Amino acid sequence: MPVISANGIEIAYDDRGSQADPAILLIMGLATQMIAWPEAFCDDLAVRGFRVVRFDNRDVVYRRSLTRRRRSTWARSYNV
Repeated sequence: MPVISANGIEIAYDDRGSQADPAILLIMGLATQMIAWPEAFCDDLAVRGFRVVRFDNRDVVYRRSLTRRRRSTWARSYNV
């Protein structure tokens, strides 16, 4: 599984199809792995001429867990 690093975190992702094709970014719900998108669905989109990109949300299996967690600006504003 390829991994990309950004802002001090590493996120696993998968892409298929030609990089020249229009991209579709598949975003699964909160704390759900990218593998929840069925392989056949992703392959079908790629066959139809799309570059399909899916990724793991934070702190799920394919992504390394954060060792130091910081609350979001929204959470700090509302003391959540």
